[in-house]
Amino acid sequence: MRQLAEYLPLGLFLVVFFATGKDIYLATAALMLSYSLGMLYIWKLDGKLSTMHKGTLAFILILGALTLFFKNEKFIQWKPSIANWAFAIAFLATHKFAKQPLIKSLFGKAVLLSDKNWFKLSLMWVIFFVVIGFVNLFVAYNYSMAFWVKFKVFGLLGATLVFSILQGIWLMKNGEFIEDETKEKETSQTESTEFTREELITRLLTEAMPDASINLENESHLHAGHSGAEDGGGHFRLNIISKVFTDMRSIQRHQFIYKALGSMMQTDIHALAIDAKTPDEVF
Repeated sequence: MRQLAEYLPLGLFLVVFFATGKDIYLATAALMLSYSLGMLYIWKLDGKLSTMHKGTLAFILILGALTLFFKNEKFIQWKPSIANWAFAIAFLATHKFAKQPLIKSLFGKAVLLSDKNWFKLSLMWVIFFVVIGFVNLFVAYNYSMAFWVKFKVFGLLGATLVFSILQGIWLMKNGEFIEDETKEKETSQTESTEFTREELITRLLTEAMPDASINLENESHLHAGHSGAEDGGGHFRLNIISKVFTDMRSIQRHQFIYKALGSMMQTDIHALAIDAKTPDEVF
């Protein structure tokens, strides 16, 4: 039902447009009303709306109202471009002004990635938002209104779907999906009451790599006042030697460690500097 509340307004926009003899103004009014009702339904379910939902609703209502008031369809045609560019700006802004990229806030509980790869993923979305915004304007100014309506419903949605699939493939190669996160979090919280963070990290790594030589330093005191310290995340430096890393690239070694630590990467560790080597690389 949640997906229906999000995407049904687009279908209704298309149906009303063609059912009324290509009346963009009635279609716009239908989009404004149906999307507002859809967001009301999601708000009742979750008790809140996501930043993207709020932004999309605002753009639809404001540009839709301008379209109806001035009887100028260009306002509603600009809406996808302005919305996508606004999302691009928001994604970029979080790199400088927030504790973590917006994309990590959205997907960080489901995927484990290095900070470098979170930045790459965020940049991919920024480029996508910018490009799709320009493509929308190209279609709006070079093709008929009927063609643009079909592009808005099927083209933009299709492009987003294809990009999401490509992103999923990239994530499978560069990250780790967290399975049964609720169970992992409960286990982590229970164990945290019995062990210090250092002991629990060492224990988890030893379980994953019994032969490992582990040197773990807690550097949290060096980051007092840092944003990570405010939400309870610790700063650690890990030097680890294990045969498990044989034939693994550096990023694969890091991913293996992230997976071994599970939900601690989200709940207890804000930053983890890793030096992972095989015995042959040391001795």
